[in-house]
Amino acid sequence: MGIGAPGLLFRYKDYRRDGADRQQIMTLAIEEFIRRFLLHVLPRGPQDQPRARSRTAGRRPTSR
Repeated sequence: MGIGAPGLLFRYKDYRRDGADRQQIMTLAIEEFIRRFLLHVLPRGPQDQPRARSRTAGRRPTSR
């Protein structure tokens, strides 16, 4: 919804409630919002990084 003095305001649905009470408004500090957002975006745990290999990896020296 927007950014205010106390933090970030946004709307969400509480599926445990019925009727008009289902729509709720939550205020989070910006740091907490970013933390929760990154939980959904970033992969879990350490990821394998591609190994930096030289351009000649896999080539055999040619005999002269």
